Amino acid sequence: TAQVDVVDKNPLMAAAVYGNASGGKIVAGKHPFQTGGQLPVYLAFLLLQPGRLRQQFSHVGVRETQGKQIVREAAGRDVPVVLDPTLLLTAEQWSGMANMPEGYPVGAHEDGRGYILCYCINKPGALGSYIQQLAEETGLPVVQLCGIRQKVHPNARCILDAGPAEFLGLFKNATYVCTNSFHGTVFSVQFQKPFFTAVAPSELAAPERSRTFSIL
Repeated sequence: TAQVDVVDKNPLMAAAVYGNASGGKIVAGKHPFQTGGQLPVYLAFLLLQPGRLRQQFSHVGVRETQGKQIVREAAGRDVPVVLDPTLLLTAEQWSGMANMPEGYPVGAHEDGRGYILCYCINKPGALGSYIQQLAEETGLPVVQLCGIRQKVHPNARCILDAGPAEFLGLFKNATYVCTNSFHGTVFSVQFQKPFFTAVAPSELAAPERSRTFSIL
């Protein structure tokens, strides 16, 4: 069997391969997945190293066309674009790793109502007015999983202590999701939640490089 390692710093990416949501680390191995942000640059650096380190990589995959281009330009190596690791598991598998500690918001299965989950990694922009309208029309409380500290709604309950398992639990139990995050979109789809995704201006300018456009 092949060894598959994750080149990443996001615990959920590691969980997709290693099967738990307890933590993650940057590792390099024989069949690495590159999965985020500036990691294509780090991966290209590893591929440029002479001798034994470079030889450890028999197969390399990246999750976006931009990463493919970075590795090609920096390391002179063509690599395939592969599925994001968060899509390698089923909703049932992710659900098994979810956790909702005492005191966390309750889902519709407990109180018949649930909540609107907001997960923004950038300023909400146009998403703010949509969140306001949705809250007014449904009467549901707004829960903010704080990728950013700026409140997305005046009455939002901000969750600042969520780890990977709690992150999953908040998506699993949400009634609606509003997000400008690719992974916010992924887990809305995984848990089959009605959702609204806003994309950044940079993604609108180059949709062929956008993971969010790809999944939508």
